Amino acid sequence: MDHWKEARRSPSQSKALPGMVSLLLTMIRQLDELKKQMEDMAANLPEVELVKSIPGIGTKLAAAIVAEVCDVKQFSDAKQLVAYAGLDPGIFSSGKFTAKKLIIMLLQNAVKILNLNNNG
Repeated sequence: MDHWKEARRSPSQSKALPGMVSLLLTMIRQLDELKKQMEDMAANLPEVELVKSIPGIGTKLAAAIVAEVCDVKQFSDAKQLVAYAGLDPGIFSSGKFTAKKLIIMLLQNAVKILNLNNNG
């Protein structure tokens, strides 16, 4: 892996490389800051915790789902929310996996979110 250090570079490559590395490091720092801001905002949203109760969904995905749905009050019931997400309530089975279980969990959490927002 250290062979790149010994490779011959043109003078223009040698001058451009530090600038590109600096730009990359700046972008990484900005992404880290955005990630922290997203986590801080998500920590204050009860909807995120409800969505996280679905197995396999962590903070980042839950925050993305909540952000995509926006105001859950726009849906009159959980079925509308599931339809908005593009989920078909039919059963898909591959032997070990049945999608109906996921649909049921999404519906249950959608109902919780609707109730939380309608009562709070």
